[in-house]
Amino acid sequence: MNKTVKISMIVGGALISIAGAIYGIKKYKVYRLKHYTEGFLGQEEKTGNLGFKDDKFEQMMKDVGWKRGQSWCAYFVKVIWINKFEKKYPELSKLLSGSTQETWKNFKNDNSGKFTVSKTPHIGDIAIWQYVSKPTQGHTGIVVSIAGDRFETIEGNTNDKGGREGYIVAKRQRQYSFNATKGLKLLGFIHINKY
Repeated sequence: MNKTVKISMIVGGALISIAGAIYGIKKYKVYRLKHYTEGFLGQEEKTGNLGFKDDKFEQMMKDVGWKRGQSWCAYFVKVIWINKFEKKYPELSKLLSGSTQETWKNFKNDNSGKFTVSKTPHIGDIAIWQYVSKPTQGHTGIVVSIAGDRFETIEGNTNDKGGREGYIVAKRQRQYSFNATKGLKLLGFIHINKY
């Protein structure tokens, strides 16, 4: 084996090792984000949307701008991303809003190259929906798993009971509903290009 081939093999092996390490680090960071988000499962609002049963969680929500009586799914997502990424991405405070539709618009208009808006989810992404009958309103959550034609999210301000009682942070199985004609229509996903 000549010297050039040996050097190429050594360099190639080193590059493969580096790529594997980078992939492993990214996978670990995604796992940590998912684990952090799961730590909020079961957080519940007080009757009448007057705050939260857990004082620490309520303070976190207030710290990102939530006020009593407001819908809070987008604030929950803001809590997650601000607490995990703001040191690296200070612009998140401006891009993330208490409004799902404003958040979607902000990221679509962002040209920093740090974020991608698409119809393809990744774990850790923000999923954004829009109400078909009320296009100025919507819903949001954090993607925590992807499987075939479904994905799973952790969402705030959600329940299966109806009415205004018992709204919590919970896991939800979701379908790709980009063409929904009633209820929630999926707009897409917001992705951080580098963790």
